[in-house]
Amino acid sequence: MLQLFKGIASEADALLNDLQSSLYKQEEKLTASAQQQREAHSRAVHNARSISKITVSFFATLDMHASKLAKIVFFVPFTFLPSLIASTLLIYEDHLLNQVSVFPWRYMKNKHKKHRILGNAEYGILQNPNLHVLSAQRSNI
Repeated sequence: MLQLFKGIASEADALLNDLQSSLYKQEEKLTASAQQQREAHSRAVHNARSISKITVSFFATLDMHASKLAKIVFFVPFTFLPSLIASTLLIYEDHLLNQVSVFPWRYMKNKHKKHRILGNAEYGILQNPNLHVLSAQRSNI
């Protein structure tokens, strides 16, 4: 009977050793996995910080360019607006006169309409004191 208990104790001891060995291996795997998770988390935080710095830099640059563009849009029209209006009116006037000379029948049906269009095209600028300079420019062309 003593032999039987020794056999059972020996088997129990072997089983305990196997369990202890298995637990130790599981602990090593868990430790390695936790270390990998920490490293992956550290890389993710580093990448997020890098992306954040790049994004902040991008928006700072974008803000700077938007401010410059706003200044240009605000100040340039006051500088070039009169010449832009003048050139646009001259182009419009030339186009209108060309339309009347190329397609006169469009304006012959209604004499009042014809007179109004021809009057605006030929005399409208001369009658407007603000655009007198444009008339002089057109006559020089």
